[in-house]
Amino acid sequence: MISFYLFGGVVYAVLLVLLAQSWPKKKLEKPQRAERKSISLVIPFRNEQANGVSLGKQLALIHQHVTEIVLVDDQSTDSSYSLFESFLGQIPNLKLLKSPGIGKKAALDFGISHSKEKFIVTSDADCEFSATWLEALTNPFSNQKVQLVAGPVMTMARDGNLFAKFQQIEWASILLVTQFSFQKSNPLMCSGANLAFRRVAFEEVGGYEGSYQFLSGDDAFLLEKFSSHFGNESCVYVPFREALVSTTSLHFWSELIQQRVRWSSKWNKHGKRHQLTAIIAGLFPAFWIGSLGLLLLGKAGIAGFLILWLLKWLVDFLALSRVLESLEIPCSKTDYLLTSLMHPLYVLLVIFGVLQGKFTWKERDNRSLLNFKPKIKSA
Repeated sequence: MISFYLFGGVVYAVLLVLLAQSWPKKKLEKPQRAERKSISLVIPFRNEQANGVSLGKQLALIHQHVTEIVLVDDQSTDSSYSLFESFLGQIPNLKLLKSPGIGKKAALDFGISHSKEKFIVTSDADCEFSATWLEALTNPFSNQKVQLVAGPVMTMARDGNLFAKFQQIEWASILLVTQFSFQKSNPLMCSGANLAFRRVAFEEVGGYEGSYQFLSGDDAFLLEKFSSHFGNESCVYVPFREALVSTTSLHFWSELIQQRVRWSSKWNKHGKRHQLTAIIAGLFPAFWIGSLGLLLLGKAGIAGFLILWLLKWLVDFLALSRVLESLEIPCSKTDYLLTSLMHPLYVLLVIFGVLQGKFTWKERDNRSLLNFKPKIKSA
C-alpha cells in the first residue's frame, strides 16, 4: 500500500512538472508593427448592480481601443440596466441592449448580431482590464489561420485572506492546464471573460447553437466548435500578464463550490479528451484523501504519508508559483501549503455536487428551459 501511494505521488509530480514546463518563462514579445483591429467588445450581464460603477470606470479607460462596446442585459431583476444607461452619455461608442432570450448565450448571440466589427471580444461585467489587454489578446489575428484567441483570467485578492489566495492558486492550476492543452494543439478550455474570435468564423460554426440548454459553457462549447471545424491550430492561447483579465473573487465557500459545480456539470457533454481530463482531475483528489489510510500502518505508513504530502506541496508550489509569478501575483509558501492540503477535499465536494445534478446561478437553476434560440434581427 505504501509503495502504491508513493508511486502515485511520483506520477502526480511528473504530470505537474510537464504542465509547468509548458508555461512560458519569457515575456510577451510585441510585434514591430501592431495592426489596429476593428473590435466589437460584447459584455452580457445579469444582476450586476454591485459591479456597475467599477465596470463604468473600466470601460471609460479602454473605450478608445475598441470601435464599439455592446452591453447586453440578460433579463436582470435588479437595477443593472438603469445604472448602465448612465454610461451612455459618458462613453460615446457604447450600445446598451436588452436580450429577448434567456441565458448568457442568448445575450451573447443578440449582442454579436447587433455589433458590426469583424473581430469580437467577449468579457464579463465583473472584470477589470489593463491598457495592454486588447492589443495583446488580438495580436495573434495577424496570422490569417488564427480564428479564436483566449487569454488568462485571474481573481483579485484585495483583502489577501486565505480564501482569496486559495482561489488564485486554483485559478493558476486552471491556467496551467489550459496553456498545456493549447500548446499540445488539443485545446480543452478557455474563459468567455477573456475571449476573441473572428465574426465570420463564429457565423460559420453556427455560434452557440446546440448548447442553449446549458446555463454556462458558452466558452468551452464554442472553443470545441472552432477547433473541430478549423483545426486545433486555429485556436491560440496568450498566457501573458499583458493579456490578463481580472475578475472579482467570491466571498463564500458555498458560492465557489456552486460555481465549480456549474462549470463541471458538462464534463460528459464534450469530446473524449475533455472527459478523460475530467476523470483524471477527479481521481487524484480521491487518491490524496485515500492516503490518510497510510496513518494506520504504523511508523512506516506515517513516514510514507509525510513524504507523499511533502512531495505534493513541493510540486504544487513549484508549478503554480511559476504561473502566478509570471502574472505578478504574490502568494506565500503558507498559502500554497494550506491550499495544497485543502484542495483535494474541496474537489470531492464539487464532484459530489455534480453527481447531485443541481445548482443555481444568478437566481436560475440548471433545470431552467434554455434549449431554444431566440429570433434575432440584425441591426
